[in-house]
Amino acid sequence: VADARNPGEWAARLFLKDGAIALAARPACPAAGACPPPVDPRTGTPAGGLDAAAVVAPDALTAAAVAEAALALGPRAGAALVERLQLRAVYRSAAGVEVSPDLRDTAILRAGR
Repeated sequence: VADARNPGEWAARLFLKDGAIALAARPACPAAGACPPPVDPRTGTPAGGLDAAAVVAPDALTAAAVAEAALALGPRAGAALVERLQLRAVYRSAAGVEVSPDLRDTAILRAGR
C-alpha cells in the first residue's frame, strides 16, 4: 500500500501465502481539491475519509469489488463491510494506516522502499 504523502515509499506491506489482494485508491491529484472524492453508493454524495483500501480475499474479483466498496463507504462503514464478509484489509487515510485485527500479525507497517 503506497504512501500518498511520500512518493516512492510504502505505508504497509502484506505478504500472502494464498488468496488475492486488491487496492482501491483515490487518484493522485495535481492540486488540492482538483479530484472529486469517491461517491457513497447509498446516498450519491461524496464519501470521505479513506485515501486507499487494500482488501485480502480468496479471489481477485472479490478483493477488487470489496476494496472499491470500502473506499466509497468510508472508514467505518467500509471496515464494517470487510468484517461482515470475514475478509481482511489495510486502510489508508489522513489519520494514518489501519489494519484489520486478524491481519496485524502478518502486515508490516512502516515507511520504507
